[in-house]
Amino acid sequence: MTGVFNIAYMPASFMQLFSDRRGSAEEVKYMVVTWGIMCLGSLLPSYHDTFPIAAFSALVSTANAMLQVVVIAFYQRGQLWTSHKEVVGSNTTSLLAALPAIAYAFGGHGVFPEEVRELKTPKDFPRIVKWLYAGSLPWYYVVSIASYACYGSEINGNPLFNWPRGLWVTQCGAVFSLVGAIVISVTTNQATLIAVEEKVLRIDSFEYGMNSAPRILVRFAFIMLQLLAAFVLRRTPLQYLQAFMGSFGVGCLTFWAPFLFYLRVQRRKKRPLGRAQVVFNAGMGAAGAAFSLLGMVFSTVKLISGEKNLKV
Repeated sequence: MTGVFNIAYMPASFMQLFSDRRGSAEEVKYMVVTWGIMCLGSLLPSYHDTFPIAAFSALVSTANAMLQVVVIAFYQRGQLWTSHKEVVGSNTTSLLAALPAIAYAFGGHGVFPEEVRELKTPKDFPRIVKWLYAGSLPWYYVVSIASYACYGSEINGNPLFNWPRGLWVTQCGAVFSLVGAIVISVTTNQATLIAVEEKVLRIDSFEYGMNSAPRILVRFAFIMLQLLAAFVLRRTPLQYLQAFMGSFGVGCLTFWAPFLFYLRVQRRKKRPLGRAQVVFNAGMGAAGAAFSLLGMVFSTVKLISGEKNLKV
């Protein structure tokens, strides 16, 4: 789903760079170009080979967060006082559909197993994650608070649509968004494809080379399905697509699975758990599952209603 979102998201970045080339036909071309780049990226034989481009993506993504603050401070600060703001959203359906997007913003769980396998000392992974969150959380809060203060309820799920057109900073943001989103698509696809290959094709992911025809075919078919899904959903507001992904995949790994897995692991190890531990983990798991389910249902409702409204 991350690949689907990024294919649907890419045209905005291209259109910011090539302002004279807009329209439905151009949008389709940009999606196909993105798909082609993702196909090339999928030919990287292992997750280890994505590290150089992932490091570059981290740099440009951080730069883009800084540019968001620059745009508001120097070009859109007048909107801080004029934008319409709501405390809990316009209606309950929108609120429940939007909340899981928070899980998407703090995602990345899907590539954790591959990242652990790449570490010289896998036991260091929890400490590394804590440092990463410590470094990224302040930026998340600064950018999210400043953005909502500036754009209010009219905020667009695609950040570039909130920025003024034609500015140098918008052009830079478009380039950075292109690079960052494509790299994220490649790295997340790699993790998923490696899992599929190991389970279905029985291919060792550490085996170097892409000389296996079934392996190439599986990767091509997977990314082709992402392109088709992006075509179907390309007119849907991106924040609801984010919400669906947040509730469906990331929500599972964030809100309820860890608590239930913890109880199961402790039971298998036959370690006695206190009543407070059982109640806490079971309660968090149940609440998280309900949150994930509600987000999935209401984001799907928004996706379907958005498609119907656009057809009308």
